[in-house]
Amino acid sequence: MTLPPYAPSQPGPRGPYPPGVYPPLAPPPSTTNGLGIAALVIGIVSILAASIPLVGALIGIPGGIVAVVLGLVGLRKKYGRGLAITGTILGALAVVIAVVASIAIGLFVNQVVDTVGQEYTVDYKATVSTGRATATWGTSNQQSKGFGGTWTLSDTVQGTSLMANLTVTGSNYSLDQPVSCEIKVNGHVVSSKTGTGRVNCTAPLIGQ
Repeated sequence: MTLPPYAPSQPGPRGPYPPGVYPPLAPPPSTTNGLGIAALVIGIVSILAASIPLVGALIGIPGGIVAVVLGLVGLRKKYGRGLAITGTILGALAVVIAVVASIAIGLFVNQVVDTVGQEYTVDYKATVSTGRATATWGTSNQQSKGFGGTWTLSDTVQGTSLMANLTVTGSNYSLDQPVSCEIKVNGHVVSSKTGTGRVNCTAPLIGQ
């Protein structure tokens, strides 16, 4: 039998890459959420600064808003949604805390301003059941006086003083002396205490 003549095979069409060279692999999808991380970091910083006087309004409010915006955008990502949610919540809390703190500080400042120039009548009363005791009283300047039985004093102070104080101290601790103190501001009892040996009454003048 006669074999047909050898005919070399014709090369087929070449691909776009030479033999042994493979097309580059696509990069793996990212599993991090940059916006979520940014929202979390800004939210933490904002909520820490929110309760600081003056700083809270300057940093807590704008920082909290930025954290909320970044967190909401980060929720659209497939990965790291927990970071975005946490950052959004912290940012919202920072805004709320900063607003509440700013309002509280504003009210306090208004009360302090309103008290400047006003006069308050402060009545002090101290008692000791046995023996003698010492009464120490005042607002900015403290004074002391020894007494027995009941001691009273009425004083007029300016609104620049924020606090009235009265301390009653028994002269003999071994007797367990019953003592008491009382402070009235504009006729209203603001502080009253009883005890043994030593008691202290403190009365704020703001708002009275």
